[in-house]
Amino acid sequence: MLEKKATFSGRRNFFDSLGSKLFHDDSVAEFETGSASVAVIFKADESAKILLIKRAVKEEDPWSGQIAFPGGRVENGDSSFRDTATRETKEEMAIDLRRVSRFLGYLGPFKARTKEMMVVPSLFVLTRGTRISPNQEVASHRWVPIRAFRADSSRSFYSRDDDGTKLSFPCYIVGDYVI
Repeated sequence: MLEKKATFSGRRNFFDSLGSKLFHDDSVAEFETGSASVAVIFKADESAKILLIKRAVKEEDPWSGQIAFPGGRVENGDSSFRDTATRETKEEMAIDLRRVSRFLGYLGPFKARTKEMMVVPSLFVLTRGTRISPNQEVASHRWVPIRAFRADSSRSFYSRDDDGTKLSFPCYIVGDYVI
């Protein structure tokens, strides 16, 4: 049996559908100081992909070496979490989301485990190609196919020793990225 190959218009319908399920109220005023936003950036080419970065290793950085989305803390002048995610992505990756993407909306806020702060994911889909030029905060980046998160072969556990206590966390392994 022949399978119909997904087209960009099919993905556009997916992103339109996704956007209709997201939050669109974007006021940073209701959140405590120290809140943050990350940019979840989709690329809809031959297979839908998502941009992940590996943070540079720095002793004073609580997120040192972690796999993440571009993002950071809300600063004065950011009127929305979209503004924060857009500014941080431009600083970290030299991607101007206002010029090369469509904003889809927000996922619900969650509390970061590394620091006690609220994080609001801002979702974008690229509308055209863009050059990526990471700054010194980013050790590497990669476009990870969404299907990698559905594959059983990507699922694993990450273990670490925390002051004599062995901790184990579910994770995904995509190439050399442990997510």
